[in-house]
Amino acid sequence: MVKQLVWGLLLISTWAGAVEIDVGVDQNPIGIDESFTLIFRSTSSPDDDPDFSPLDDGFEVLSQQKKQQMSWVNGESNHVNLWVLKLMAKRVGKQEIPSISFGDDETEPLPIIVNEAAANQPLNSNNTFFLQAEVVSGKAYVQSQILYTVRFYRRVQLAQAGLSELKVDDAVVEKLGEERSYNKRLNGVEYAVSELNYAIFPQKSGRLKIPQLALTAQVLMDRQQSRYNSYFNRLTTQTRRIYSNSIELDVLPVPDSLKNNHWLPAEELVLDQQWSNAGLQTEVGEPITRTITLKAKGVTVSQLPELMFSENSRQLKTYPDKPLQHDEKTADGMTAVFQQKIAYIPSAIGDFKLPAIEVPWFNRQTQKMEKAVLPAITLVAIAGEASAVIKQERQQSSQEEPQNVESQHPQDQTA
Repeated sequence: MVKQLVWGLLLISTWAGAVEIDVGVDQNPIGIDESFTLIFRSTSSPDDDPDFSPLDDGFEVLSQQKKQQMSWVNGESNHVNLWVLKLMAKRVGKQEIPSISFGDDETEPLPIIVNEAAANQPLNSNNTFFLQAEVVSGKAYVQSQILYTVRFYRRVQLAQAGLSELKVDDAVVEKLGEERSYNKRLNGVEYAVSELNYAIFPQKSGRLKIPQLALTAQVLMDRQQSRYNSYFNRLTTQTRRIYSNSIELDVLPVPDSLKNNHWLPAEELVLDQQWSNAGLQTEVGEPITRTITLKAKGVTVSQLPELMFSENSRQLKTYPDKPLQHDEKTADGMTAVFQQKIAYIPSAIGDFKLPAIEVPWFNRQTQKMEKAVLPAITLVAIAGEASAVIKQERQQSSQEEPQNVESQHPQDQTA
């Protein structure tokens, strides 16, 4: 026997054997972008635990729990079993909550209607929360940085919220820093804003598609607005899902004239050096240390070219340390940092010329190739104090030895 009741919600009750199981939802129709509550209610114990797997085809199960209620009316106790599920529909149109088995007991299907999500209109003052995405790229080239920002505007209280992971085909995605929070007024309406920034590096030319991001939020609801029974009055959150706008842009290939060069599309590049002795002079056998720092904005360390520091002279030994390299991440983008220390030790007095170091790079601001250069320099090796003392001792020794020999000859002749 099937009967239809009203709790302030759509509900179907079915006799499954000797056990009556009521099925209800808290709203109908529902939106594809918002959650709804499905409740199974029985005043007796069904044959077995429910199998909710038939729901997976058309619905996403966000949570489920079992509750028991006890009440006393005219000295008699009433016992109610509740199975409460929070769902989101996967498809729009006329849908159906399928029959659910409780062992040998089964419920009747429950028809529902799922509507399209409301359009995401950021400047509509009626919106209580929405997502907005934008990019800053200028002309986008292969392996160049595209800055992507997504902002979550809200003027409702949330229990929690989670944003989907940004994934872009044929691109490397880097999250930039932590979430930034602030307030902003739009069309006279004050919003709390959460902002996340990403760097996207396309790996091939052509049309780049940045998909929508989905945000799933638990929205705190006003209890006084509930029109349902006492159980629904205790529900204080609703799950809502919203989406950002998708973005498409063109990615340019490496210019033909530059294909034989190391491709480094940066926004800014600085090549610098420091010496342990600013006079570029050291003693024979003593090290002089050179620290070279390369900073390139808008690229990652993996994109930097290899720098060569070797010196061919056999009288000047080169000892490079292990380089220090890392990526700095800020809301303004990625900056690759490379630092190399090299110790030079001369084994002879003289002048040693070190060749220039050049780093060609493509300036995205000017759309031209540029070259960062450390000019050629000359190291001077001089005699150190220790070598001067040894030389002086040798000179003194060579002068004293002939005098000793001459003074001994007369003694030998006398003897």
